[in-house]
Amino acid sequence: MAATQKYIRLSDYYPYAYNILSINLDIQLDPLATVVTANLQLNPNFAYHLNCFDIILDGEDLELLDLQLNGKKLIQNTNFKIENNKLHIFSAKQQPHQLLIKTKCVPRHNLKLSGLYESANNLVTQCEAEGFRRITYYPDRPDVLSYFTVKLTANQFQYPTLLSNGNKIACGNNLDGTHWVSWSDPFLKPSYLFAVVAGQFGSIHSIYTNRLGKIINLSVYAKHEQLHQCQYAMDSLLAAIQWDEQTYGCVCDLDHYAIVAVDDFNSGAMENKGLNIFNSKYLLADPETATDEDYKNILAVVGHEYFHNWSGNRVTCRDWFQLSLKEGFTIFREQQFMADQFAADLCRIEDIKRMRSEQFAQDSSSMAHPVQPDEYIEIRNFYTVTIYEKGAELIRMLQQILGAEGFINGAQKYFQKYDGQAATINDLITTIAEVNSFDATQFFQWYKYAGTPEVTITKSYDANKNQLSLTVHQRCSNNPNQSESPVFYIPLAISLIDPHGEFINCHCEESLPSSSNTQAILPIDKEQQTFVFTKVFYDPVLSLFRGFSAPVKYFYDFSPNDLMHITKYDTDLVSRWDAVQNLFSLYFCHRIDTDMISKLFADLLADAVNDPGTVANLIMFPQEQYIYSMNPKLMLDDLFMLYDQLKLKLAEDLQYLFIDIYQKLNQQRKYEPSPDHIQQRLLKNVCLSYLSAMPSHRELIYQQYIEASNLTDRLAALSQLNNTDDSLRKNALDDFAIRYQSNQLVLDKWYALYATANIDQTLTNLKRVMEHNFNWHNPNRLYATVGRFSRTNLRAFHAVDGSGYEFLVDALTKIDQFNPEVAARLAEPFTRYHQLDEPRKVRLSHLIKQMLSENQLSKELLEIIKS
Repeated sequence: MAATQKYIRLSDYYPYAYNILSINLDIQLDPLATVVTANLQLNPNFAYHLNCFDIILDGEDLELLDLQLNGKKLIQNTNFKIENNKLHIFSAKQQPHQLLIKTKCVPRHNLKLSGLYESANNLVTQCEAEGFRRITYYPDRPDVLSYFTVKLTANQFQYPTLLSNGNKIACGNNLDGTHWVSWSDPFLKPSYLFAVVAGQFGSIHSIYTNRLGKIINLSVYAKHEQLHQCQYAMDSLLAAIQWDEQTYGCVCDLDHYAIVAVDDFNSGAMENKGLNIFNSKYLLADPETATDEDYKNILAVVGHEYFHNWSGNRVTCRDWFQLSLKEGFTIFREQQFMADQFAADLCRIEDIKRMRSEQFAQDSSSMAHPVQPDEYIEIRNFYTVTIYEKGAELIRMLQQILGAEGFINGAQKYFQKYDGQAATINDLITTIAEVNSFDATQFFQWYKYAGTPEVTITKSYDANKNQLSLTVHQRCSNNPNQSESPVFYIPLAISLIDPHGEFINCHCEESLPSSSNTQAILPIDKEQQTFVFTKVFYDPVLSLFRGFSAPVKYFYDFSPNDLMHITKYDTDLVSRWDAVQNLFSLYFCHRIDTDMISKLFADLLADAVNDPGTVANLIMFPQEQYIYSMNPKLMLDDLFMLYDQLKLKLAEDLQYLFIDIYQKLNQQRKYEPSPDHIQQRLLKNVCLSYLSAMPSHRELIYQQYIEASNLTDRLAALSQLNNTDDSLRKNALDDFAIRYQSNQLVLDKWYALYATANIDQTLTNLKRVMEHNFNWHNPNRLYATVGRFSRTNLRAFHAVDGSGYEFLVDALTKIDQFNPEVAARLAEPFTRYHQLDEPRKVRLSHLIKQMLSENQLSKELLEIIKS
């Protein structure tokens, strides 16, 4: 019997009845009995428009020990009731109140990892989105902002480190072996930004002086044995602070700013005000235990959580329907930051891959939803690629329309205007638009409707008039939950390339102002419209949606020669990369043969060593899930067959070029996570991945595994051996397990190899390694196994016998019993079943119906499964 579904709707929003002027927390920390005494000072909120001023507080899995209103002890069922996770105090008057609440919770038994819980004998919190209600009764909503003061008391030996938000104001020791520390946060914040960390941590420290002359003490906390892996995180934090100050004028504002690594965490990290808590995966790094991708992720996530200090903390969300206000905006700021630290075009390609393989797929699934949803059952289910990645693309479009300077001016005005407030998406967009005199009315359609717009472009060239006409038609019909097709405001960045590879100046009256004569930005704001370019003296090749100027699917009848021309001559790497992806799509649609791709790659490889990052991205073989997301009508079995044939053919045609480049780049030297070194390793390992298609090169791959001086090269080799069912694979996997047996984060990668192998026995082998000493309660381990198998291993997950689907159903049923949030995240592949061929669709649909009928599912998982 499934749980009851109750929708929360944006249209039902109303302000809370009271302002919480301050909250004073006295927390007696104990893993089996943490006692929290909360003193709240309430004042009536005159923006509240209902007549009832009863005090209604959220609470979950709490034991109420005491409740007093204005010094008077309240009696249950006489003065208050607890029902459906709400504490309801009757007949409160419209006046100031002093409320005392004393509760008990059990962190060790909190396997949801929401609220206060135990991780590796330490106590930590995760309060976003609705975890604070598992610590004490409180109006646990983002528009209730208060000043927090916290006193933490704990056993001095067991919990020598006691951290919370804000600034440390006092500390002391007690005669009973406990000690205490008091913290005060000088900034208003909602409950979801509250944090506590208690345990045995070491730390490294640095200082930063902001542009106002304020000295900020920076700390990174981790287990003592992990401290040698924390310096890169500290360097990343310093880089992020400096970048935000220089780019947006946003200064670091506390005396002390800390980040903490914990082993058990449902997501990547959390931006709690001044005390960011991180999944260890996104904080710890050294060359032997972290890959190039890990280093980049650490820089990105540390930057992301720091940037929230303004876009999320100083200005927070009015309600959870505004989630992209902070997440989409901050992802965009993170992407800007990463583009400044690494090659901007290469970073942009990674953004596009995520959008196309994950967000476009979600837009076509039963979980399709607008960037600003209208309703939800469980808010944690809406921490999605649509909210984050598509939300970031909308901000990027706005920047492109307004120009970089105008956008920054608007963002700074937004921070000034709404500092210390809970704002809405409308507040952000309207403020930026008003500063730039831009009418954003139609732009808001992007936030209100789900689905990926489809733009069809046709070209007409008149040689007599030297005139080019482009007719553009837009529609948005791929969302199964939405019948209406809205008209969006879409910026189309375009350049014209003549037959000699030269760019033609763009003369188009309808285009937006541009800093380049050779690129126009066309404002598509109607269902169909025509743009005319004059002084076009050659029939040009079109470079469309340069830089991925809008999150759309576009359709234009490129010839193979057009795509070759763009790849050879375009100055925009994103357009060149996109042209190669289009060539791959033509192959999978049987419109070109492999010889054209081989010839193109041979030409690109000629300059590989001089520009390794560019060439690596252009020749990189796309992942199967990316091809499937871009060609949803392609049958899975055809995809797998064509995929293997093409990769083998390219390997055979180009093997001597691959070997030559590999040997030139395979020089042992000290590892550095610098852009140049990362790009060289990337190209070397892309060459190795092609060679892996030929059995004759497996010894070379195994040799790299054995001789690798860093985890990037070792794992790259093992990932290629992983798709071969022979003794070299087994030897390498066994060695990897022994080599890294004491490092759980690296062992996650070992488990992921079993989950992603493209061999017949993948599922059998995965089940075997999950039978012994497997930690079902650690989210990282679950994402590495169940998640990687179902999201990225299309062949094994979509096995025709349904065994992959049965495996996921069994795993979800088990995980849902203790961590519904993780179960719901892992269930997302089930939302895309309607794209499958009929036999697979029928089998999966039957399993889902059976799952719903036989199990008491959480509301989190139920919302995903039934969507």
